Amino acid sequence: MTAKAKIETINSSINIETVIEKETGIYVSPETQIRCFFHNDSTPSMKVYGGTKGCYCFGCAKSWYPYTFIRDYNELTVKETFEYIEDNYPEIDTERKLNSNEIESKRTDNEFVAEIIKALRDEFLETEQMSQLEIALSKYFRDNNPTELLMMYAKIVEMTEDIHL
Repeated sequence: MTAKAKIETINSSINIETVIEKETGIYVSPETQIRCFFHNDSTPSMKVYGGTKGCYCFGCAKSWYPYTFIRDYNELTVKETFEYIEDNYPEIDTERKLNSNEIESKRTDNEFVAEIIKALRDEFLETEQMSQLEIALSKYFRDNNPTELLMMYAKIVEMTEDIHL
């Protein structure tokens, strides 16, 4: 399962209210406006839409869904977030969890790059943007390991999800 598919599975398996309560200890209900956890907020600026719709802070101008809220609130990397969710959210289907070490051992480095480029081409970018990204990914890949490349892809997916809201 790709990182993108894993993130989608997490976001569709648990609602944002449950995540906020479990991570912060603060109960929230859907359609509530609360103080943002990610900046010094004197008045409620975070709208909790509820369910899988996530939340949005008007002060930060940023959206969070269950996966990104857990990651940002706990200041985790992509890999650490997957591990944290596996350990702390048993209600999410553990058989579908991404195991970065398994993926890394089963695929060659070139397969990593090919998969990431194909996924980005198919879902997010137009031809001109894609050719620029392929060059950047190739350079990045030469300088970094496949696990870091997978984490970079997950970050790109999150950024594009914020753009497409």
